[in-house]
Amino acid sequence: MNIIYSPKYEIQVDHHPWHTSKYRLTLESLGFQGILPNLRTIEAPEVTDADILRAHSAEYLQKLNDLDFTEDEQHQAEIPLTHKVVELFRLMTGGTVLAGEEALAGGIGVHIGGGFHHAYRGHASGFCLLNDIAIGLCVLLDRSAIQSAVVVDCDLHQGDGTACIFHGDPRVFTLSLHQQDAFPFFKQASDLDAGLPAGIGDGVYLAELDKALAALFAGGRRFDLLHYQAGVDTFSHDLLGRLRLSEKGLRERDRRVIAAARSRGIPLVITLGGGYTADPRDVARLHANTVGEAFAAYQQQGPKEK
Repeated sequence: MNIIYSPKYEIQVDHHPWHTSKYRLTLESLGFQGILPNLRTIEAPEVTDADILRAHSAEYLQKLNDLDFTEDEQHQAEIPLTHKVVELFRLMTGGTVLAGEEALAGGIGVHIGGGFHHAYRGHASGFCLLNDIAIGLCVLLDRSAIQSAVVVDCDLHQGDGTACIFHGDPRVFTLSLHQQDAFPFFKQASDLDAGLPAGIGDGVYLAELDKALAALFAGGRRFDLLHYQAGVDTFSHDLLGRLRLSEKGLRERDRRVIAAARSRGIPLVITLGGGYTADPRDVARLHANTVGEAFAAYQQQGPKEK
């Protein structure tokens, strides 16, 4: 199984809960688990301006290139606007585009990064400057490599930017399973939203996930690609969330989403999304578990036959 990664993902973002060391530490955790020798790592390329413009406005791209945010825009972004940060988002977005290509070629594309689902067409939001999920899907749709896609977003926070970008686009179905009273406090309308109360644990969460997946595939609905946003900020010890999933519960969540794609022969893209623990090694272990579940499901070449 191939994974997409770059050592350039690790940069210093001062006084911020997003520890970019978690991507390197995820690889280290995969090594501890004995999985890494079975994986082939592919270097993430930088996304092109042309591909960014498939999901973002030209005015917004110019603001990024010029580092020209107003004070309000900087506040909304919640992350420093520097050349290094913009370069990181360009690189990670290229990684997600490549993960989509890998998924179509071999059944699965796993990105050790990505999942910046709060970025809108015309502005940044919630630590996200570029919506790599939307860009990756738009690239494949515009090339006619796929005709339809679904985003299954299980990050703690609603995938509001993705939902807004694809609002009214029949080619992309957006599903978001999230903590209802967490950021973003003004929710967008996904095609299917499951807003969950704070404090729930594995049992209630997994029952809601099963219900959402059943609704998603009701009537034999099919998609050419499934993008799984596998944030682990639903973990019980996450600093920014108040859902209470255990490590075992997170593994089971991953198994169920991966199985939903695998059993239907749908190519699968995985981005790691959020995760904010006091020690980044803890969140890296959870991310590595997601990759491990994907590896266990896809040890044979390619997806199951449709």
